[in-house]
Amino acid sequence: MSEKSSVSEGDVYSIIINLFKLIPKELAHGRVIGLGDLGSLSLKANAKGSDTAEEVSSDDIKKVSVRFRPTQAFYKMLGLLKFERNA
Repeated sequence: MSEKSSVSEGDVYSIIINLFKLIPKELAHGRVIGLGDLGSLSLKANAKGSDTAEEVSSDDIKKVSVRFRPTQAFYKMLGLLKFERNA
């Protein structure tokens, strides 16, 4: 990235490290993280069903994953990709 901008390699590295630390904290607070034209990140949880709201607890959560939702612009860019076989 630094070769294609005025930002130094150290600055790029610092930004990536800080994002790595910030993203889990923001997701843990239930926030959706916007990544501009790339898309967004959010949490997805799979849980055991309950009959009433009173029966629901955090122990019912079986799996948590990060969901990436690309924007239409990102999908459009993917549609322009060309693939070749490597020898």
